[in-house]
Amino acid sequence: MNKVISAGGVVIRNNPNKQILLTIYTHIKGLGFPKGHVEDGETFEQTAIREVTEETGLTELKIVKKLGSYSKIATERDGTPVSKDIHMYLMETDKPDFHKEAEEKYDWFDIDEAINKMAVDEDRNFLIKIKDEI
Repeated sequence: MNKVISAGGVVIRNNPNKQILLTIYTHIKGLGFPKGHVEDGETFEQTAIREVTEETGLTELKIVKKLGSYSKIATERDGTPVSKDIHMYLMETDKPDFHKEAEEKYDWFDIDEAINKMAVDEDRNFLIKIKDEI
C-alpha cells in the first residue's frame, strides 16, 4: 500500500462558541477537515495553508500552532487505497467569509456538534483529542 502525506487545518472563528470550519462530505454524509497532499518542495505548513485556501476560499489564514498528526487508511479519488499521515494546524483568519472560488462545500460548526457529525472515526478521534487546545 502506498503512503501519502497530507496537511490541513482546523480553522477557528473567534466567537463565544469557538466554531470550526469543516468540509461537508455529501457522498458519505458527514464532516471532515480541509486538507490535502503535500507537494514537492512544500513544508507541511505551506501545504496546510494552500489546501485550506483552495478548498474553502478563505484568505489571510494564519497558523496559530501545530495540533499534531494522525494516520488512517484512506481511498484516493481514483479508488486506490493508501496509508495517509495527516499533519494538522490550528488556523485563524480575519476574513471568515466564504468566497465563490471554494472547491468544496464547507460551513462553521460548534465543536461538540462537529464531533458527532464527523464522517471518519480517525478524524473524530483527532478532534476529540485536540478539543481542549482549540
